Amino acid sequence: SEPTPPLGDSRHPSQEGILESLVRQVEIRAKGDGRAFSPFGMISISRRRRFLFSIWLSSLYAPHMAGLPELFVGIDVQINRGLPFCVMDADAVMVDSGWIRRDDLTHAQQACRMKEAIAAAVGGRSVAIGIDAPRMPLPRAREWYWDRKQLAWRPRRPSEKGRGRHCEVVVKALSLGNPQWTPLESDSPEWMQLGYALFEELAELGELYEAFPSASYKVFQDHACSATIGFSHFAVGPKDMLDACAAALTVREYAHGRGWEAGGGDGLGTIILPGPKPPDAEALLTWPR
Repeated sequence: SEPTPPLGDSRHPSQEGILESLVRQVEIRAKGDGRAFSPFGMISISRRRRFLFSIWLSSLYAPHMAGLPELFVGIDVQINRGLPFCVMDADAVMVDSGWIRRDDLTHAQQACRMKEAIAAAVGGRSVAIGIDAPRMPLPRAREWYWDRKQLAWRPRRPSEKGRGRHCEVVVKALSLGNPQWTPLESDSPEWMQLGYALFEELAELGELYEAFPSASYKVFQDHACSATIGFSHFAVGPKDMLDACAAALTVREYAHGRGWEAGGGDGLGTIILPGPKPPDAEALLTWPR
């Protein structure tokens, strides 16, 4: 195979190009000895160590310069206690959290209150948001079912209701969780309708993702991930707020290249998950045409 091109070569992957650019921005080379000035003091940079230096530097600058979000929000969706949200920074530290109380608000009004709360929390910084609810209802009954024995898709039988989206089937088939199957809009429970409203209202704030904290917990058992959280807003509903934190952490992992999207073949959205994509699930991830 063709050898890997040297750092800075136009054929090199963009991440390495970003790192090289970062090094060049802070280096003022002196002739001969390879020493360089940087905002952090005098650093000796030999040719062999320049790449290690670039990795260290990227840990400080790369997320912003590469266009990654600066903040990550997780929202858990349920009806009785209101809507909890968690805001994390790039280091997985909770920087804000809270609740949007239900009161007598409509779903659209709750979604609007949530948008106002998030906008105030992020203060104009770039943000990615994970919502623990379906993005949209089914436009029609699902046509394809996954056969676990045959490891293949089959047409829906007359006795089957056809609920659920491709992303939910993937989560279920991989034993990552037990999703509540998304139905037609007319059959959607109240909490799903609130989720639809959130996806519609929050779209202008930043990139929106559908998260599934129960599945994330399962993945985190084998792919350790940690965060720093505060407990000042947990008393209203501890499990609900914890799910909001897990959704925020999942979005952060995905944005940094440590996650994958499940489903989407039916055009009804994906669920993002942390960790690597299963290598033996191609047939499951390929929606029939």
